[in-house]
Amino acid sequence: MAAIDLIKNWIPWRMRHRLRRLQQRLDPRRARRLPVHTERVADGLPTTTVSPTESLWNQKHEGEIRSAWTSNPLIQSAIQLRQTGDPERFWLGWLFEDCLKQPAERVLSVGCGAGGHEIMMAHQGWADHVEAFDSSAAGIEKARGDAAALGLDDIDFRLSTFEEFAETGPDFPTFDVVFFAGPLHHIRDLEGMLSRVRRCLKPDGALLFNEYVGPAYSIYPPDRVAIINRVLRSIPAEYKREKDIQWVNPTIDEVMRHDPSEGVRSSIVLDLLGMYFDYELKRPLGGGLLHPIFDLLDGKRLADGSTDAEAVVSMLIETEDLLTDHGVIEPDMYIGICRHKR
Repeated sequence: MAAIDLIKNWIPWRMRHRLRRLQQRLDPRRARRLPVHTERVADGLPTTTVSPTESLWNQKHEGEIRSAWTSNPLIQSAIQLRQTGDPERFWLGWLFEDCLKQPAERVLSVGCGAGGHEIMMAHQGWADHVEAFDSSAAGIEKARGDAAALGLDDIDFRLSTFEEFAETGPDFPTFDVVFFAGPLHHIRDLEGMLSRVRRCLKPDGALLFNEYVGPAYSIYPPDRVAIINRVLRSIPAEYKREKDIQWVNPTIDEVMRHDPSEGVRSSIVLDLLGMYFDYELKRPLGGGLLHPIFDLLDGKRLADGSTDAEAVVSMLIETEDLLTDHGVIEPDMYIGICRHKR
């Protein structure tokens, strides 16, 4: 444990207190209810049948599964520092309040899941009306229930697929903001989606994204796999799911069985966004090490609040920062704002 002892003092003593405050601030039920304007937006988002991928996401929403690495409070704080420059600042509020600087009249959210971000937009007054869709019936049901419980009638949650929207979505400037929080790397027809967004985004509108843009299907190149496993070997066994666990890329058969949409064209998301729009903001968020390695670790043990556990997580954050800053690994995640090409 000598290496852990060397870095115990790296952790700010107020970190846990700040994270508790952040979690309280992010709870919509603690937020101030602001008056909003109610308006119906575009039709043409039809009900859909359930595919195997949609069934998987139904199960995820029913179980409220979160990504392993972002479930750790120290990593949440590190990500928010990368996103906003402030470890206590939530990225969604930062985008609307600090970047856009004014509420949006109409927001379209693509792949809204269980509606947490969309409810926050309406509840905090960042959007007058939110039109949101997802292919998961369980996610939409939960979103509608949560919105109703808060008395929000300014959000329209609908069941639809990416393909249906790309084919039949609004064909004229309708939305001030189009919002993607993680769906782009699940979209096979990115060109169709971005073409439709370009048509339905108002001339002065903004496309907001927070996305996985790493290797397709999370199949990492050999040099990245070697780095992940070398770092993994340095972590004490009690913090790993198994003593000798290693990162092994999934086979294509495993990908197809689990979720064939996961990262289907993720590695070209940034390039295609740049072909259809101009970047106003494009900020790397890391994840090139933390994202894969946390799937192999005991997340509960690493979040138990002990000094040793926090030292391990802090060491991993610093290692990822060092490798990313020197170009050894590429970030898996980006946040950004796009505008129409001038």
